[in-house]
Amino acid sequence: MRAMSYRSHYSAIYVENTALRAENARLRHELKEGRAAMAEVRRDRDDAERRRVRATCLSCGGIILPVAVFAGHRLREPLPLRMSTARFLDPTGGYTEASLVHARACAACGLIHHFVAIDGGAAPTDDEGPR
Repeated sequence: MRAMSYRSHYSAIYVENTALRAENARLRHELKEGRAAMAEVRRDRDDAERRRVRATCLSCGGIILPVAVFAGHRLREPLPLRMSTARFLDPTGGYTEASLVHARACAACGLIHHFVAIDGGAAPTDDEGPR
């Protein structure tokens, strides 16, 4: 048996090292894709849960529908009900003065769910119902 020469020993290690680096890069790429897919699935699941919670009554689990909430006595000129939000920070900086009060009523038990869109967003639309 002949012993391996000094140069071919290091050449074999170099080839093996190169192969391991290529496999490591491939595995890192697969891991990155897997994490991105998992994050997308988690985001979709969270969105579905948010829509489901927004569309079901907290009391009885029935369907909630949007209703209008107004203030004042003049039927021809109703005032949208507003709530002071001076204690909440405005995302753009500073404080807001007031935000619209949105409401939804349960079709089964009649419970009215009020919420304030502090971020300035509109009330959830009907197409955001359970899916």
